[in-house]
Amino acid sequence: MIKKILLSASLILMLLNMGISSGFAQEVPNAYVKVSSLNVRNGADINSQVIGKVVSGQKLEIIEQSGKWSKARLENGSIGWVYSEYISSNGSTYLQNSGSQVVSRGGSRSSSLMVVANAKLGAKYSRGAEGPDRFDCSGFVKYVYKEVFGKVLPHSSKSQSQLGSAVSREAVQTGDIVVFATAGSSSVNHSGIYMNDGKFIHASSYDGKVVISDMSSGHYYRAFRGARRLN
Repeated sequence: MIKKILLSASLILMLLNMGISSGFAQEVPNAYVKVSSLNVRNGADINSQVIGKVVSGQKLEIIEQSGKWSKARLENGSIGWVYSEYISSNGSTYLQNSGSQVVSRGGSRSSSLMVVANAKLGAKYSRGAEGPDRFDCSGFVKYVYKEVFGKVLPHSSKSQSQLGSAVSREAVQTGDIVVFATAGSSSVNHSGIYMNDGKFIHASSYDGKVVISDMSSGHYYRAFRGARRLN
């Protein structure tokens, strides 16, 4: 009798570990990258160190999940964390740790923009470039919006300053395009993407790479010429 009880308990534990119990996560052993380039990090956080990259269509073996992040084993055997929104089990959706819930490839406008934009921090500045590894300012904005929304923006800061609807400095939100007149110019000649707390991300010719700068004071505060919101 005791032997049968122990055997039954072992079977239940095995089923729970496999995720078969209805209250546990669905297992998705394989997923595929659905953006052109995706950073692999050493932790489940946007500030964690980038330890590698995976490209569109590359297969990943999902090991575990933490919030919006997935721990994955790459084809070369290395392990790291990737943002779940940019991987897919069937090309359009990805199963999350919530029973049978399915999350579509849409998601939060601002968080999606920031994940893609932050993934390019440190990428080299190159005049006329629009990615995926080198950018100028308007090329960077164009790249991020195309990756997230599939929208093709003009490769021109001045043209980007005329898109969508105008937003005041006080009303600017995460993901809005911010435009500037820099280096003594009388017209718009620089663009970036607003983050939060007075910060924006942009490809800077001065710094020679994609950086985060403060627009709440100093040079970019004075150079600010407006923000645009694309719906």
